[in-house]
Amino acid sequence: MVLATAGLWQLLAGELGTAPRANDRQVTKVVTSLLRKEHLSRHPLDNEISRRGLKSFLKTLDPLKMYFNQSDIDDFMQHQDELDDMLKDNDISFAYTVFSKFLARVDERIKTIDDMIAANHDFTAQEEMS
Repeated sequence: MVLATAGLWQLLAGELGTAPRANDRQVTKVVTSLLRKEHLSRHPLDNEISRRGLKSFLKTLDPLKMYFNQSDIDDFMQHQDELDDMLKDNDISFAYTVFSKFLARVDERIKTIDDMIAANHDFTAQEEMS
């Protein structure tokens, strides 16, 4: 069930915009119903699955831990036991919250890179970096 829940989050990560779409509630309703009735393990959609799904979702978005700050992760983890209840209510707004933060962090990193590229560099200096 964890893999199926993670799959739902990964699917959402690949298709998310910045706000919920009109059919998101219906898709969430169908997927959570399938998880409850058809998944091999028949594990209930509970806090354990919620925690594991969140960790998988974050790992999918930021596998090398390059974008999210620890403060972001701490904020997300405060909601880890609420996600199963949100899914039962067909509410995936948390996924959009996380994804919006991810996009903001990517934009920050791109600006930093652009600033570094635009800086003056002395290519004649004999330097080494370990």
